[in-house]
Amino acid sequence: MNDFSKFRSSLSGFNRSDVANYIEALCAEHQKELRSAKEEREALLEQLNSVRHTLELEEGRSSALEAELAETRAALEETQKMLEEALSMEPDAPEEDYSSMELEAYRRAEALERATTERAAKIRRHLDDLIEETAGRYEQVGQDIKSLSDDLGMNLQRLQEALSELDSVFEETTDRFDRMDTNETEE
Repeated sequence: MNDFSKFRSSLSGFNRSDVANYIEALCAEHQKELRSAKEEREALLEQLNSVRHTLELEEGRSSALEAELAETRAALEETQKMLEEALSMEPDAPEEDYSSMELEAYRRAEALERATTERAAKIRRHLDDLIEETAGRYEQVGQDIKSLSDDLGMNLQRLQEALSELDSVFEETTDRFDRMDTNETEE
């Protein structure tokens, strides 16, 4: 970074305006890098907020599906209770009618149970898919954030090194100017 070829030399050292221009250019470059790092950080935060919003939506859908599953289970339990009550009652009608009623009730209960089981399995598959998709998206976003964070860390380290170098150049230049002033006053 000690590229002094940019400075015109005067009789007793570097031209002061060239040094000042060089330092201003380094400061401008530093400001540009800081803005870029800030923009990158804002983009990461925006992406994280988007993922959070998506997750909240998915959790809402998951809750709705779980509530629907609970309602279906409750309906199944109610039907089973009704079937058990019907089977435990004394028949008022002749035996043949009771058998056909019992068979019909059994078939309806069995059909309802089968439909409920299929619906519960479908909801379960949907929930499993939703969880798997969400976990995959979380993992991808986590990897993206880690990668961007690593890049940001490296850029900040480079920026600190550049600022340290700038401080060294400034101190060296100031020392030279001070020595020039001291040499001129002695002559």
